[in-house]
Amino acid sequence: PPNCTAQCVPGKYGLHECIYDCIVAGYDYGTCNPNPTGKCCCAYEGHDR
Repeated sequence: PPNCTAQCVPGKYGLHECIYDCIVAGYDYGTCNPNPTGKCCCAYEGHDR
C-alpha cells in the first residue's frame, strides 16, 4: 500500500516535493491526495532498490 505520511500543502508542499521526498525515502514516486487530510503518498512501481 502507499505510504502516506508527509503533509502536502498546496503552494508549499506540492507534487514535485512529494516526488523528491519519496525518491529519497526509497519509493519511486509521490502524489498529493486530493482529500482534506492533504497527505503526500509514496508508492512503489514494482522496482527493486
